[in-house]
Amino acid sequence: MKTNSCLYISMTGMTEALGESQVVQYIVELAKENHIFLLSFEKPTDTQKFTHIKNKLQQAGITWRYFTYSNRFGLMSTAWQISRALMLLK
Repeated sequence: MKTNSCLYISMTGMTEALGESQVVQYIVELAKENHIFLLSFEKPTDTQKFTHIKNKLQQAGITWRYFTYSNRFGLMSTAWQISRALMLLK
């Protein structure tokens, strides 16, 4: 029975190699005993890769929400993205 809830926020996208190999593997294991809500910032990727990750997270029972990652304005972009994430959490 899943008793705990966990929010995982990652600026690294799950469709990136690091996100898939490190974060996804970690939270899939956590999801076996916990409710996981994942919020990530995704760089544009091909549809097949995105669908693969989406299916993997759904099969593990992980709720995934994402924003499009942007670094167009440097630090201001990061601040804006974090603000958007915080607004989602309210």
